[in-house]
Amino acid sequence: MQEISKKELLEVTGISYGQLYRWKREGLIPEEWFTKRSSYTGQETFFPRVPMLERVTTIQNMKGTHSLEEIAAHLDGQLTSVCAPEALGMFTRIPEEVCGRLKVSADKARLTANGWAVLGAAWLAAAERGLSTDQAVVFLDETGAALTKHVASHQASGPERSA
Repeated sequence: MQEISKKELLEVTGISYGQLYRWKREGLIPEEWFTKRSSYTGQETFFPRVPMLERVTTIQNMKGTHSLEEIAAHLDGQLTSVCAPEALGMFTRIPEEVCGRLKVSADKARLTANGWAVLGAAWLAAAERGLSTDQAVVFLDETGAALTKHVASHQASGPERSA
């Protein structure tokens, strides 16, 4: 399993040292993910790369609209699982009428929480570009299909997942 150092994690995600350890205290990041090892500079902390980056991305995407308690409850059952398609609108701000028309939702596609967050970003991009609802639905379905295929290929090749 690939790892990411604490220093690299903070640089890549833009979170602070204090935020990282607050999330740990709040139960948003599992204690067992913090692995300390000796290095040439002393002691360094490492994390499982893909799950940690997915976790931080999910927290960052949710923190503006959900309390830490709500985020913790969401993550509790969703960390290594998938987001329920019914949660698509709730966590990504996609209007319900659009969610109901998505094939990816109707087919009960299995995406990680990060995958659903990507669909949320795709919705925002579609809205900013002025796509009609019909065009946005096609765009989101194509994005969701690509993510579903990506997740399935990673699940078939081993335990590490990246979408």
